[in-house]
Amino acid sequence: MSETASRALTEPWRKREGGGRGQRVPKEFWEQAIVVARVEGLQSTMETMGATRFNYDRLKQRKRISDANEAVRDGVLERPAFVCTSPVEHV
Repeated sequence: MSETASRALTEPWRKREGGGRGQRVPKEFWEQAIVVARVEGLQSTMETMGATRFNYDRLKQRKRISDANEAVRDGVLERPAFVCTSPVEHV
């Protein structure tokens, strides 16, 4: 996605939402950024879509989750039966 295409996608939203500052980036923008990141890589996506002010770490996290969900859906990975969410003390 070119910077021009990125701006065409985001400008109407920015104008409607007062520039987008303090507003959540819409889900469809994140989804489009993930699609671009799969092809172009995270850094290139950030440079191309920089006008949308994506947070690099959030994009990286969302891409990782999306990739894992796709792998589960495609049967490449199995969803774990148990996930520990608290630190485990090693004795």
